[in-house]
Amino acid sequence: MPIKTDDTGLQKKLNALDKSLKSRKDRFVTGKFIVEMIVKRTRDKGQGVSRTGARTSKLRKVSPGWAIARQKESRHPNAASGRESNLTFKGTMLDSLTVLGATKDKFFIGFRTSEQADKAEGNALNGRPFMFLSKGEITKTSDFIKKQILK
Repeated sequence: MPIKTDDTGLQKKLNALDKSLKSRKDRFVTGKFIVEMIVKRTRDKGQGVSRTGARTSKLRKVSPGWAIARQKESRHPNAASGRESNLTFKGTMLDSLTVLGATKDKFFIGFRTSEQADKAEGNALNGRPFMFLSKGEITKTSDFIKKQILK
């Protein structure tokens, strides 16, 4: 991982998770699980997370002008409507989120292209952060590792 948080109890859980992943495959599979969780939360629920261990919250609404403009464009079937946001207009950005690499010591989550990474950064700067894990998602990841990796 290593993921850092100010919550000492949560940090202990994160450190234990990190130590339990012994191989490149374990880290890759865990990374894929996390990517799928981030995409599902963002696209299906329109929620983001502002920092590691924070609660999920609704993504900031889009501007009225953008809401009108995007209605006229060809969109992803799961794209939000009105002023709601789920960071899915055409679906390219979230679909490009992936595990970029894994070693026995760490894994890297990111975007397949710099264009999509720039979009994600722009969204975060505009009040739509989504690349952090909530406390509940960290618990889900812990449960996943215990059930699927350490079985």
